[in-house]
Amino acid sequence: MRGLARAYDRVITGLAVLGGLVLAAIFLAIVYDVTVRTAGIPSPLWTVTLAEYGLLHSTLYATPWVLRRKSHVFITIFIGRLRGTPKLWVERLVYVAGIAICLLLAWYSLTVVIAEYIRGFEDIRSFAMPGWIVTAPVPLAFFLLATEFARFLFGPDSMLTGDPTGAEGL
Repeated sequence: MRGLARAYDRVITGLAVLGGLVLAAIFLAIVYDVTVRTAGIPSPLWTVTLAEYGLLHSTLYATPWVLRRKSHVFITIFIGRLRGTPKLWVERLVYVAGIAICLLLAWYSLTVVIAEYIRGFEDIRSFAMPGWIVTAPVPLAFFLLATEFARFLFGPDSMLTGDPTGAEGL
């Protein structure tokens, strides 16, 4: 079981690194686009489209890691005033709601990905991209987010403890 948890942690970290690499690739593509335009060379048509896809994918890849590190936006104004059992119950309710919402979105987005694949849907902008490639990370990300909420629910850790900057995860 410990080996499975370590492998899962590596997947979460690997996806976050992939998200960072996608952002770096977007940066380089934009620099290239601006440079060739400045030089009077026609710029490639694909830069904006790939940047849009890349921003979606990088966000989805990194989100479970961000939740794991407690670096997400979490409003503690209400729950911060609670103490003892009420605080524990509200916190658990947040975890259960997070699991339910993420699993619902994972299921729904998976049906969209499958439908796009079956129908052969293409997202046509500056070039044709199979729709399922664009949306495939969505169900994965929401399933992993549900898993992260479950780790908080059933594990010893809390989203409300630790360094509020998330630096303890570095």
